[in-house]
Amino acid sequence: MKAYQKIRAALCRGLEWGVMFTMGVLVVVVMIQIFARVFELDCGWTEEVATYLLIWAGLLGASVGFARNSHLGIDYLVDKTGKSSRRLIDVMVQLIVIFFAVYPMIWGGGKVVADTLMRGQVSTALQVPMGYIYLAIPISGAFIALFAIEKLVVLLAQNSQKEEA
Repeated sequence: MKAYQKIRAALCRGLEWGVMFTMGVLVVVVMIQIFARVFELDCGWTEEVATYLLIWAGLLGASVGFARNSHLGIDYLVDKTGKSSRRLIDVMVQLIVIFFAVYPMIWGGGKVVADTLMRGQVSTALQVPMGYIYLAIPISGAFIALFAIEKLVVLLAQNSQKEEA
């Protein structure tokens, strides 16, 4: 279990650094865009780069937020239930998250990536294959699924320990 925790910590740290790097580059690109507009220079590529960096930062940031349990949750109704109902709801939520991460994000996102790469679709200003931009979806989905499976295993282990006691 300690080996998994080290791997998880390294994955989270890598994701956090990836988000920080992406956001840092995004800030630089937006600053270039601002200066270009002020000095009436042609930097049409900056808007496209900023958009794609924001996509990557948002999706990878969602993975980090999910790993840290700092995502948005509506706890009012769950807090009104008993402990046994709360555990059942927590398990159901993790199953729903796993389904969403696997089916639309990993499978659907992977299909979009493959289709756009096969068709040779490229971005307008940068001429970058759009499949690389869309790759953020299945990557983020894989991380979210991994963290949700981990949470589900922990929840089920807690339930089995309480039943044995």
